[in-house]
Amino acid sequence: MLPSFALSPTPLSWDITINAFLQLKRLSGFSPSTLEWYEVTFRLLKRFHDEHQLPCPSPCPCPPEHLQAFLWWLSRKDRPITVPTKFPALHAFFRWLAKENLRKTILSRRSRPPNSTNPCPKRSTKTISPKPSTPSLSFVLQD
Repeated sequence: MLPSFALSPTPLSWDITINAFLQLKRLSGFSPSTLEWYEVTFRLLKRFHDEHQLPCPSPCPCPPEHLQAFLWWLSRKDRPITVPTKFPALHAFFRWLAKENLRKTILSRRSRPPNSTNPCPKRSTKTISPKPSTPSLSFVLQD
């Protein structure tokens, strides 16, 4: 008779869960920069839990309130522009946990990144003043 590999009542640790996700993405052919982006995001989430002594031994039982608090903390800790760039990584991670039956829900579906008070414009325009000896020209710089 083969042994049963059902999930144990003890959740996987943060490091094991993060490393398993990263290894899966690595084997799927994700670029090193994308893997680094995922890893930085997840390590920040783990650091947030450690610094605030939240009782989550793993991302598996982590409640939505903790992710919302993390996104708020990130918007205060880093530039607010980084919050929307980290949210897709969190969504992918928690979607994978749910797909692997390590969570009952996709945490990030119920948590939204905070709105930035000063969103970046899609296109910025800057006029450069010419010297008096040159003809008048305006340059439009696009990002």
